[in-house]
Amino acid sequence: MNNKSLGILLGLAIGLIGSIGCQNQEEAPSFLATSASGNGEVTIAGFKGAVSPGSTVTITNEDLGLHTSTKAGSDGSVLASIPGESGDALTIDYTDEAGDAQSAKVESEADLVSVHGLLTFTDPDGEDGEQKPCVQLHRDDVDPDADDALLRIVPPKMHSDDQPPPPEDGDQPPPPEDGDQPPPPEDGDQPPPPEDGGQCHGGEPRPDVEGMDGTKVTVIGQFVKPPEDSDGPENACPGLLFEGHEFISDEEGATLTMEGEVEKTVAGEGEDAVTCWTFRRTDVTDASGRIPTDLLGVYELSGGEVENLSDESTTIHMRTLYLHDQGPCGFAALALTGFQERRGM
Repeated sequence: MNNKSLGILLGLAIGLIGSIGCQNQEEAPSFLATSASGNGEVTIAGFKGAVSPGSTVTITNEDLGLHTSTKAGSDGSVLASIPGESGDALTIDYTDEAGDAQSAKVESEADLVSVHGLLTFTDPDGEDGEQKPCVQLHRDDVDPDADDALLRIVPPKMHSDDQPPPPEDGDQPPPPEDGDQPPPPEDGDQPPPPEDGGQCHGGEPRPDVEGMDGTKVTVIGQFVKPPEDSDGPENACPGLLFEGHEFISDEEGATLTMEGEVEKTVAGEGEDAVTCWTFRRTDVTDASGRIPTDLLGVYELSGGEVENLSDESTTIHMRTLYLHDQGPCGFAALALTGFQERRGM
């Protein structure tokens, strides 16, 4: 084998090792679907530029025969929810940035979840005295005292159980003879370094969240166990380890919305009486256009915005889908952070 051939093989080997080491080197899909949440719904996310900004996007759960629609954000991102289970086949009908009608198919992934909260950056000192990038999500979609209320966000990496086993002694290639040594690669042959979002988080690079410090975001990703050999960064940057695959800003990106009927109810009597608003979605229909009430739960609206609801409300268009603990009227609570009210319908 001549030097040129060995050089080509060496280059291929370097490329293969690089692709194994960092999972995010591959081109990310435009859409992802999470596992089912506690309220029996999956979240569909389309990332910045996935669709035409402000356009209508229709989501179909093919397994259940259900449909819902939402508006894209000003940056072309999408967030929607629909009843479903992990593994359900979903179809997304949308208009791309060129104005052409498109359709994409995704499956709800068992390990993916959607979390929401305030994103912050710090650079604390590690045990070795060097600063370590620290990106944290202070969640507002769970109880503030919950174990997973504070997350430490890191870029995706390949898990240890995905790594190829080391070669056995008998599989080791013989060392090359002196005459077979490949020439050093020229500058133009060097593999490009991975982008920030594609590095393995063993070296603790910062996720690709430029300009999002101090903003509310939705993060699509998964919880992971910390590496066994972790030391300083775990202490200097607290929070459960969470691989952030994609980030959608509340300021420019899409927000989770749903439309439905609201009803004022009272629980208890006398001084113990509690007034609350219950809610049922009306923006999910089956193939015949009917609302599948058996698949859509009743929820209680919570948060300061509830005080602005009127007795005449029959339907509202909500800007949130964050499930909290059970409310005083006995239903699971959805945080109401904004709405458009439709009266007398």
